[in-house]
Amino acid sequence: MRLPIPLKLLVLTTACIAIAVSSQSCRKKEIQALQDSAEIQIPKALYGTWHMLYSTYQYFEFVEAEGDSFYNLLEQNMRVMQKSYCRITADSIHFEALHYAYNLKGNDLHLYGSRGTLDFKRADANTVNHNNWQRPVQIINEISLPRGFDPAGNAGGFAVHGDTIYYWHASGAQMMCYNTANNAYPDSFAYHKPVQQCLVNPPYWYYIIGDPQNPALDSVKRSTGFNKRFENSGFTDNRQGTFSIDRKTDLFYRHNYGKMYAGEAGGPLHELQGFYADYLHTVMHYRDNEFIIKGALANTQNLGIMSFSGNITSRPVSYKAIPGYDHIASVATDGENIWVCAMNNETGRYALLNIRLN
Repeated sequence: MRLPIPLKLLVLTTACIAIAVSSQSCRKKEIQALQDSAEIQIPKALYGTWHMLYSTYQYFEFVEAEGDSFYNLLEQNMRVMQKSYCRITADSIHFEALHYAYNLKGNDLHLYGSRGTLDFKRADANTVNHNNWQRPVQIINEISLPRGFDPAGNAGGFAVHGDTIYYWHASGAQMMCYNTANNAYPDSFAYHKPVQQCLVNPPYWYYIIGDPQNPALDSVKRSTGFNKRFENSGFTDNRQGTFSIDRKTDLFYRHNYGKMYAGEAGGPLHELQGFYADYLHTVMHYRDNEFIIKGALANTQNLGIMSFSGNITSRPVSYKAIPGYDHIASVATDGENIWVCAMNNETGRYALLNIRLN
């Protein structure tokens, strides 16, 4: 269970309701109440790292800085430290706009909120080591966006194979092929439907094509060669999501709303029951039993690699934000090279980066 942050403020006090004062007046009283509560002694025993019971990856870390309270939400699956503000009183923890009552007894911490009780155990300091969790991202190469590459559009689902990048043009009418080695655009072609994503596994190219009449559905076409006639690849599964392929086994994967599916071309994709993919925006096969993962937001700084073997999902290593870049819009890999579309912090412009994660 993941703590919902941020959420709406608690309902206004019954006194405010009874006298039917304006919502603005009640809001001021709530803010004043929070300010008054700052005088209460904060229990020092609360500070430290807590592991949420019945959750494999979730940790909270309460820290104190400059007289205020902060917590680090150590993201599930991502092993990332995300600092946010909170206020702690003698009996409540206020996460931005929501508060939880809490009970602290020794190494047991219980939070009580509208969605039930969250139970925590104090974690050993050696278990939670940010230096072991986080590694630097190495930039191998950087190129400007090819013409018509739109980070916010369907072009985000791009593909790579060796020196070549494949993507859907922002004009909405053309599939593009860009060679990074010689700055050329060979074999690009027009198509009448938007291509959401492309996969390359010679001799086949696979195209995930949306249905404008029903955005929840898509189809998978394939061709022998890039600029060749399309044919139906035979998939009976048409859910949206991030599509990827194990190029050694020809097994296809689809990550969709926290669930992972796998199957062969020409048949259904079956859910992998043991694959833990909650709170992840993107999961795609990388190589062997490894998968590249991207954090919970569509545009995020967090990347990682996780493994899945024998119905067991490993705790992944996460990687720090790419130096000088932010907002990783999309990821592509051919099983060796990893490319991301990310925004340069100084220029505010997106670029394509060839990176190394391990």
